[in-house]
Amino acid sequence: MDTAVKKTDARARDGLLSAFDLILKGRGRSDTPGKSLKCIGLFTVILRLRALDEIVTRQTLARETGLTENAIAPHVRYLESLGLVKMTLARARNSIAREFHINAEEALIEYTRKAVVRSPSRSYAPHGERSEGGKAKAPPISSTRVKEASPRLKIGYKHSVNR
Repeated sequence: MDTAVKKTDARARDGLLSAFDLILKGRGRSDTPGKSLKCIGLFTVILRLRALDEIVTRQTLARETGLTENAIAPHVRYLESLGLVKMTLARARNSIAREFHINAEEALIEYTRKAVVRSPSRSYAPHGERSEGGKAKAPPISSTRVKEASPRLKIGYKHSVNR
């Protein structure tokens, strides 16, 4: 591996560790350790989603974590106040509504992308697909969670044209 790449990875790893330290040590008097842990978890989810080239919104985070958008909002604002994420107002994909897109530092996203591709479990990067540069490209998260039809729906179903 090239020395410059090693130095860049080391800086990104140090940046990630300092981000976690900032979350843990930057708490106010009223903040609980649980809030810090939720913020660390949300920050890693944001980095993972951005590493997989997903657009991250509070709605996306709610879908990924199982929490509501209202429960996520204060934690995202806390991460933004620490300077770890940046929120920009943009137009939604499916409507004319506006939504906040959440982004993080590009070096941390790239470091996470490399970690996801190198992961031994390959839970996010399938073996067969390759993109240019030899890096594995993971499928969108929404396509990995497809629900199958219930067998009860298939039982007793008859299609009749005329009754």
